[in-house]
Amino acid sequence: MPARASSLCEAGRFSEALAALAQETGVALPHAPDFRLPQRDPRQDMQYGESLMLCEDPKPYRGARRVLSRMPERPEVLLLSGIVETFLARFKTAEQFLDRAVKLSPDSPWPRAWRGVARALECRRLRTQEGLRGALADLDAAASGSAARFVYPWRAELRHDLEDMDGALKDLERILRDESASLWARVERGEILCETGRHDDALTEFDRLVRENPRAAWARALRGRTLATTGREAESLSDLRKAAALDRKSGSARAWLGESLRKLGRYAEALKSLDGALKVDPRFVLAWVWRGRIKLLQGKYAAAAKDLTHAIRLDPRYQLAFAWRGEALFKLGRRAQARRDFARVAPMDLARTWNPVLREGQRLTPEARSRAYEVDMQGAPA
Repeated sequence: MPARASSLCEAGRFSEALAALAQETGVALPHAPDFRLPQRDPRQDMQYGESLMLCEDPKPYRGARRVLSRMPERPEVLLLSGIVETFLARFKTAEQFLDRAVKLSPDSPWPRAWRGVARALECRRLRTQEGLRGALADLDAAASGSAARFVYPWRAELRHDLEDMDGALKDLERILRDESASLWARVERGEILCETGRHDDALTEFDRLVRENPRAAWARALRGRTLATTGREAESLSDLRKAAALDRKSGSARAWLGESLRKLGRYAEALKSLDGALKVDPRFVLAWVWRGRIKLLQGKYAAAAKDLTHAIRLDPRYQLAFAWRGEALFKLGRRAQARRDFARVAPMDLARTWNPVLREGQRLTPEARSRAYEVDMQGAPA
């Protein structure tokens, strides 16, 4: 029986492995939880935030935790305990179990694979990128044998987060070779193609998704968002309005519609759309940022700073919110606070971020930021 539980774990059949362990140890197991991860939803990419819970009903996993706590410590028990804690979003505890599982089973890919997942989700919980490289190292080490197909989606996401776009695309191509119809992988690939300037390829992918899913709000929203990102705001309006009408419970299409209207200079309509987005989804960070930016452009600096502060509280990783709040604070004469906000803009975002408060469109490098800030202090009105 120990060999059976071990072989089931190695095959990724974790529910069956738990049942085998319970039978072997004589521990009652009322119901083995489903250890399969939920299918990735392409709509998730249209929302800036996401739930860290991997299960809708935590009760079976809590029951599994109690069962596992009554079993002697061995690799399969530690692995399953780490997986259970990951499903319950107790990532630090999961890492502790999985650390021990890695030591006891150094040749098995699964403890490292799940430790990489737990570490990545813990970084999301803390809203920081620290630790992502450690998570990626775990996933790299686990990308073999029975764990490979499990690893590729997680690794693609992490590589995207760490701006290794070519690596992410390679993983997505691997996924699509095995599952050509994977909506999540196709959406993720389209997003990366857009971000790396391959706009025509991205639009080709999203055109296909719209044709295949004509009533799907997320497909229309993705195409509309891509059109807006590539400077075709007027064309984007039709898709984004259609998306908002198809899914009235999603704030993302309304938010992107507001941003397209903002780029067209239609501020009143843009604010109305963003207000609607926040009514539907008050935790949608981009909507707070974009509403704050419009108020900044209108000269409503205090209101802009308030919206941008709210965005920062929701996600302190979003660097552009600091840049624009810094501008609002600067215009309010709160220059020491503005300087602190400008200093918070992370180096990885500096190369692609522009801030209107900097003279002559200078890039936000540390040197240019400091130089332009001093010029503004000497000559710009508060």
